[in-house]
Amino acid sequence: MTSDRGRESQIAELLSWFTENGGLLNDSVRILHDEERGFHARALKRLDPKDVVAECPLSLALSHLNLDHTQASVPHFNSPLQKCLGMIPNDVLSYLLLIEQLVLEDASPWRHYIACLPDQDELTTPLWFTREERRLLEGTDLLHDTQKLEAQLLDEWKVARNAMDKAGMRDSEIYQECDFKTFLWAFTMISSRSFPSRHLIPDRPSFPILFPVIDILNHSPETGVEWDFTTGQSFSLKVLYPTTPGSEVYNNYGPKQNQEFLLEYGFAIPNNPVEQILMRGTIDPQVLEDLREEQIHFEMDVSYIKGPQSRPPHYIRTTGHPFGRYANSIPCFRGFPPYHVLANYLIALRARGIALDDVPPGPTTGRLVLATLLGLYRAVQVKCSQLATRSSDQQLGNAKQSHAYIYRTGQAALCHAIRKELEAVLDSLRVAVPEVGTLGQAAIFTIPDALDALKAEFPLYYDQFTKGKHNSEEETWVLLLGAFAAISLTPQPSHQPREPTLIHRYMQDLYTFYPLPLPETTDSSHSTSTPLSSLTGLFTSLTHSLPTLFEPLTGMHDQILTWATNVVDCESFVLPDAQEPGKTRVCMYLRAWKASSTDEDGDKNGTRTGTGNER
Repeated sequence: MTSDRGRESQIAELLSWFTENGGLLNDSVRILHDEERGFHARALKRLDPKDVVAECPLSLALSHLNLDHTQASVPHFNSPLQKCLGMIPNDVLSYLLLIEQLVLEDASPWRHYIACLPDQDELTTPLWFTREERRLLEGTDLLHDTQKLEAQLLDEWKVARNAMDKAGMRDSEIYQECDFKTFLWAFTMISSRSFPSRHLIPDRPSFPILFPVIDILNHSPETGVEWDFTTGQSFSLKVLYPTTPGSEVYNNYGPKQNQEFLLEYGFAIPNNPVEQILMRGTIDPQVLEDLREEQIHFEMDVSYIKGPQSRPPHYIRTTGHPFGRYANSIPCFRGFPPYHVLANYLIALRARGIALDDVPPGPTTGRLVLATLLGLYRAVQVKCSQLATRSSDQQLGNAKQSHAYIYRTGQAALCHAIRKELEAVLDSLRVAVPEVGTLGQAAIFTIPDALDALKAEFPLYYDQFTKGKHNSEEETWVLLLGAFAAISLTPQPSHQPREPTLIHRYMQDLYTFYPLPLPETTDSSHSTSTPLSSLTGLFTSLTHSLPTLFEPLTGMHDQILTWATNVVDCESFVLPDAQEPGKTRVCMYLRAWKASSTDEDGDKNGTRTGTGNER
């Protein structure tokens, strides 16, 4: 470990080399080192807006271009690695050049710069996490990206070793010293410290390039800076706000998320204002290609679905996000990328056997809006469960663990905020007890809610139904829908009102989506997740307990049971119990059918929810 005096000597030698070769460091800025901040800059005197903090000439920059003697943009460096030009990607060649400078030590023209770069044991990106430290990333997208990057770099290292071997460098010191860890070190240096070349060398495709001294400045999202490039000559960094004496002088790496900060730089920012939640998943490219603009519902921006913004990554954004949310006619969908709203909408259509070409133009119907919402809600629930923290996660012992914890808890907070936003919409659609039995209501029903509706309109059937023993909530829903179907198909006694009951109208609406098959049209091949054999006995008991209801439908018992099972398989969903925290309920969306032509299409698609907050 280098002593404080050793660090001071390294800084002095770096700045002497830097200024003697055309570099500039503001006289009011001092380079320091401490254990917490590493190398960093502080203001000795006040810095005013537009003051130059540092300027680095292109002649001191380091990249693969130093090996290309056909160009005149940067100084040439003689190296056996020149034989590898064109054999391996330029980025990989830059890693090897940096390793070569490390191996050359005092013989390297960049030796004073290399001496001030962090050692392997100081690096804090996830590539340098131990197996135990990576457990802090379990369930996050960053763990997946780290593993993917590590595998990619391992392949690049093998390609680089093979290229050096073919170039006759097997006996060279760089070949001998270029193990995978050293290769990772070089990659980390360039990914965390480089700048894009395009502004300085515009006649070439952009590549990462290292600028000594300027790359020392740490990041602050509140800092305003200006990167000033003089084409073919130099790069300078200016402050845009006054900097008081004694305060740290920062760079601003841009509005990046903690996933990017941690993966590339090795730190995370608490309460990062631009943090988002990554969504994965794809739509069949052929479906997208065939998709017509008028088939994209919810007034979504087509460019996010078929245009340049449709390519991943896609992110969920919370309310008030600096980047804004997405255009959507349904307010609760606006936090989700249109690509994934469409994906869940297509899943909802496919589950109901509806072809996209058969969906009529105009506002999307309520049952499909809710199904799309539930698909997004389930995805968020999975994210929330994956990001749940353990008490042991808070026992942090080093910077890597601290930054991983900041990243993980930040993601979890966003995920829970989105989940609560969706749950507020779903809660607004739940049955309110005083409204049970209100004609025309469309709502999310639990089994107790459905039983209340049965009790209000058919108390005798309610008494007989509740005497039976039912197992799971899914099975109870199948039996309830079976009873409701029988009610809807049985002529009402003369003492019943002529106006259709609420249950009749609920079932009539379900039939528009799920026609009740006649005995000769039953599709016995249709698969269900609930085995019919497990329900047949229960259903038989139900028909026996309600003889006046089921006897007139003796020839349709099998069809009713199959139909009800299919409906529950497709339409039921699980939500938190509104009355008992910690418990869940299997729910159904029931809407009273209306014959009016102005009522939400009146077609097989049911009803729309309009803004997403209406019943």
